[in-house]
Amino acid sequence: MDHAYHVTNPIIAKAEKKEDEDSLPVFGNSILLNVSRGCARGCRFCMSGYLYRPLRETKLQKLFDVAEKARANTGLKKSFINWSSCF
Repeated sequence: MDHAYHVTNPIIAKAEKKEDEDSLPVFGNSILLNVSRGCARGCRFCMSGYLYRPLRETKLQKLFDVAEKARANTGLKKSFINWSSCF
């Protein structure tokens, strides 16, 4: 996934009123880092194991670069690591 697109300009949600805070994103305003996609197991009973093959991973240095660029673009300081797995 080193050549895949990674979001470096995320949409930042802001609550205008106190009662609007319940509708903010689940992870808040944070930088989402996609670590991997796909499944390496390929279990016979699991259709997603076959649909989302092969396992694709992002190198650690690429994740650092994406996080630093997103932080420079948005000023966000919190990151969330996201990966897709079929367990």
